[in-house]
Amino acid sequence: MRYLAATLLLAISQAAHTMDILTVCIDYHCERQQQVPLEQQDWHQLLEPFSRPAANADSERENIREAIAQFEQLVGSRTPTHNDQPENKGEDEIGQLDCIAESRNTRHYLQWLERKNQLKWHTVGDRVKRAPSFIDVHWGVAIIETDSGNDYIVDSWYKANGKPPAIQPLEQWLRKAPTPD
Repeated sequence: MRYLAATLLLAISQAAHTMDILTVCIDYHCERQQQVPLEQQDWHQLLEPFSRPAANADSERENIREAIAQFEQLVGSRTPTHNDQPENKGEDEIGQLDCIAESRNTRHYLQWLERKNQLKWHTVGDRVKRAPSFIDVHWGVAIIETDSGNDYIVDSWYKANGKPPAIQPLEQWLRKAPTPD
């Protein structure tokens, strides 16, 4: 009886620590999605940028940039998104993402980090739309600095799959200021 109880507890513990499922966009406008199961060894890769605790909000934003790149690399190894080029280059390619799909994936990744208690200096906000004109609509994801209340936008659309996204203050992003590298 003890063996059965120990085996059951071990199975429950392993299940709780081995499975997360990310549902990610894999094409323009997020018309198609794919589920990507995460095993415990994947967690190490995704959480590695946070192994160096952030001393302040600036350093946490750097950790976020690295983590989003890690997510894109891992997801890209299991989905067609490894083909994703910067901006809308390669729009006929399977796995090419537009800003709608990029922002949905990025928000999903940020929410996963938040659920894993990795964000100490920020909270995850909503997707944000920038629309200076009808034909120039663009999406990003807000993170809010907890101490100051300042909003920043995480925007992975400007870079190819697996490259760190741009993060800039909301006001700069809204006026289309050049993205920092």
